[in-house]
Amino acid sequence: EKVNVATFLVTLNRLTYELISDGTIEETLIDKIVSYVENNLDKELTLDSVAKQFNLSTSRLTHFFKDETKVSLYRFITQKRLAKAKNLLGNGYGIKEAANMSGYNDISNFYRAFKDAFNTTPKEYSEMMK
Repeated sequence: EKVNVATFLVTLNRLTYELISDGTIEETLIDKIVSYVENNLDKELTLDSVAKQFNLSTSRLTHFFKDETKVSLYRFITQKRLAKAKNLLGNGYGIKEAANMSGYNDISNFYRAFKDAFNTTPKEYSEMMK
């Protein structure tokens, strides 16, 4: 739900501030950051790496992202990763594979984050979806 709210806020922001040139909608900075995160969930995404990608200071990125989405970048990345992992588990992927494809290299961190977010372990969720 939180991921959907954050995505909705980003979309609402884009629609509110969209720039129109030559009849096409220009992608805003927040859209670019969200797209970058969504397309790189399986890679290491740190505040530093995302800031460098967009030539921003980490402080500027932190404040900008929170102002635009009402969610911290760290929380957004975590929520997107967990949503992806949940989807993968629901589609029959193994726990380790789903964790790795979602950017979790440490299974214990993945288990803890998944349990905190969904009140069930990845194993229980996977078995429930079979």
